Amino acid sequence: MRVLQVHNRYRLSGGEDRAVEAEAALIESHGHTVLRHHPVNPTDPVSSAMTLAIAPWNPWSARTVRRIARGDSIDIAHVHNTWFTLSPSVIAAIAAEGIPIIVALHNYRMMCVAGDLIRNGEPCDLCVGASPLAGIRHKCYRDSGTASAVLGATLIVNRMLETWRHVGLFVTPSHFAAARNVEGGIPADRIAVVPPVVDDPGERETSPAESDFVVYSGRLSPEKGVEHLVRAWTRRRSRFRLVIAGAGPLRPELERLADDSVTFAGMLSRDESVGLMRRARAVVVPSIAPETFGLTAAEAMACGTPVIASANGAVAEILGASGWVSAIPGDIDDWADKLETVDDDALVDRHGRLGRHRFEATLGPARTFQALDSAYTRVLGDAGSLYA
Repeated sequence: MRVLQVHNRYRLSGGEDRAVEAEAALIESHGHTVLRHHPVNPTDPVSSAMTLAIAPWNPWSARTVRRIARGDSIDIAHVHNTWFTLSPSVIAAIAAEGIPIIVALHNYRMMCVAGDLIRNGEPCDLCVGASPLAGIRHKCYRDSGTASAVLGATLIVNRMLETWRHVGLFVTPSHFAAARNVEGGIPADRIAVVPPVVDDPGERETSPAESDFVVYSGRLSPEKGVEHLVRAWTRRRSRFRLVIAGAGPLRPELERLADDSVTFAGMLSRDESVGLMRRARAVVVPSIAPETFGLTAAEAMACGTPVIASANGAVAEILGASGWVSAIPGDIDDWADKLETVDDDALVDRHGRLGRHRFEATLGPARTFQALDSAYTRVLGDAGSLYA
């Protein structure tokens, strides 16, 4: 099978870019061909402004993608991010060539201009199942009136054009994200769950209880809840260390709040991040945003490292009974209490084992490929199986 993978890469590469590449590699490992079309948004001010102005419908992107689709005997197109150089115009372009389309929903941008259902550091549902005008009014995308207006216009224009009618199936990383997107207007019978690829690093060499540090790995931004984590950590005066891996706009503020038990490791590669989690006593996922999946939590489970997480979004779904779940995202007192649990050697080892068992039962590349094959078969019929 020949799969056209369309993805607008991010300027600062993150989890979504890694998930897209991992999915392509998984498909290729089963003998299929993946043709990647992965443009990056321009960085110079003039080009950025010109491209942003036509982000609701970019005819040049559509022309490029249609030419690729026409010339390479594509069986199916898997479209990921289209913001902002690609634009939804590429979906209509692919459909014009008669190629079946799957669209991956890594975030909530089909109904939220910010993409994360967060406003002013709190969960927000104003635009769910409604017009994106509230998101434009509140400048929800990076506090930019211009960019928020363009994103809002992208939603409005493509709803009017019925661009999404060309999509055979939408896929999301979790049942939680699927349910939220159905609330946002996607028909329940046109959405399926395909978790991202989570590699299996194998059993860890030492038990979690032998470690003296706890890890946060992710972007240092408000919606991730890392500021509340640092405040809770410094309040409890732990005998362990907190290692913060990642980069983002909050780092200066976090360094100001932190005491000498907090270490900043900076931006790590995926292998380095997994290696750190593999040696940790626990991994913390304090997100305020309703995550669509929670890759860090899944990777920690694969490592046999226990997870303490906010009880919102898909992370609780992924963890099941294997992790500790904080009742109130962003609640510093609650997080301080939950962090006390890492002092119990027997408990951290038990939850590490539970997480590993749950990973083996519900996640991993084989599970992802099975779900992906089911989605492709739904769109293509009996001739579309990736197992063929």
